[in-house]
Amino acid sequence: MGEHSAVYGGPAVVTTVGMTCRTSADRPNSGAVRLTLDDEATLVDASWDRLREYAAQAGDDQVRPTVFDLAEPEHAHRIHLPLIALGEFAAAHPPCSLPPLNLRITSTVPPSRGMGSSAALAVSVLAALGSVCGTSGGIEALEPLIAAVEQRQHHAASGIDHRTIMLGRTVAFRRRGDRSHGVPVPDKTEVLTRLAIYDTGPTEATGQVVAGVRQHLLHDERRLRQVLDAMAKRTDTFIRALDGDGDARAVTESITSYQRGLEALGVVPDPIRILVRRIEAAGGAAKISGSGSLTGPGAGALIVYWPLGPPSVPLNALAPYPRIVAPLGVDGLKVTTCP
Repeated sequence: MGEHSAVYGGPAVVTTVGMTCRTSADRPNSGAVRLTLDDEATLVDASWDRLREYAAQAGDDQVRPTVFDLAEPEHAHRIHLPLIALGEFAAAHPPCSLPPLNLRITSTVPPSRGMGSSAALAVSVLAALGSVCGTSGGIEALEPLIAAVEQRQHHAASGIDHRTIMLGRTVAFRRRGDRSHGVPVPDKTEVLTRLAIYDTGPTEATGQVVAGVRQHLLHDERRLRQVLDAMAKRTDTFIRALDGDGDARAVTESITSYQRGLEALGVVPDPIRILVRRIEAAGGAAKISGSGSLTGPGAGALIVYWPLGPPSVPLNALAPYPRIVAPLGVDGLKVTTCP
């Protein structure tokens, strides 16, 4: 909770999802940088200089530099962020200091669903690079690079996603100066266990949605501030519920009110808004996760809260949407080195 509001300095609370984005790296005796995604054959085989060039040319997620003559151009979208991460890492280090590398990335985090897939990828790739290349200062020293990669991807990244992944479990963020600072929030209740996640379909890029919201409400900044202030208050209420007695009424009202704020921002397509009303009529509460969508029909992941547990008879309105089954509030980044 805190989407959009956090971009404007509001509080947020984010929890990890029990899905994985794993980057394995090893150093061959010779060669360049070889990048493989999932179980595909090698998609990229390039020098560190060419990776620097790619990152320097890439303007944003919509720009695909022609540095690489890919044999399979349909993979361009999937490899864009890893290439940006590699290029940014290369630009931050002397050319002669970087060894040949084999990188294999596998991820079970669904992209374009408001579940932090880009942040997970940026953290995973740069943590692996830092480990295998012996970067001093550990993962914390790489945090500015991780933030830069996520910003290159979204142009409006608040930074809360990648820091939650680094810290793990549930984290509350509040703005201090020009940066949001995260504090772990122990879930002393069963709130997280009463949440279910459903996949309503892909969204547009986060930066595109945030820019669209800004444009949509540019003519009425007072209204925008009213909506964001109300969202901030509900986020604070939700954080207190997690860290307190988990009052079901407070949780329900927080989720319901925050969803209304997202609807006011224009990022909840009509089919999802109608679905949420049906969930509410059945005694639950629901809100989208992430930036949402300006055009629909999907809006990414939908978080559903049943204060008394799910209804004995499954809600027909949810039947078309696959449930994403994964624990919440799990450990974050893990770095393992093999001899």
